[in-house]
Amino acid sequence: MTTYYYQPLPDLPESLLAYFNQQGYTLSLKKKYIIAQILALNTDTDIDLLLYKISAYCSSISRSSVYLVLQWMVANDLVIKTVYNDDLKVYYKANTEKLTSMYLPPLAEAADFGPHPRSFVTGV
Repeated sequence: MTTYYYQPLPDLPESLLAYFNQQGYTLSLKKKYIIAQILALNTDTDIDLLLYKISAYCSSISRSSVYLVLQWMVANDLVIKTVYNDDLKVYYKANTEKLTSMYLPPLAEAADFGPHPRSFVTGV
């Protein structure tokens, strides 16, 4: 499936880009759109609203792509994950305190978020 980008790439903070480069984490265009939308919303957001907002800028982005980037950002304390018991929904919000601080810890390995080796079903 071909991906079409409808808008120019949003600007990410230079400190954040430098941090990703320093840690050796490459950002694809889709990841940049996801991160930019999380930063722009700056409020508790569920994955459906985030996917809707991102699809305005980038076609054919999958829910799993958004989810994996969110999980990676939560593991690195760049996003705060909140589960509200009254409606059993999960909300995400940029950790602006962490993102605006000068100290950011080393990133978690991307391999930590890959499929578990025993997570597939084999035929008999």
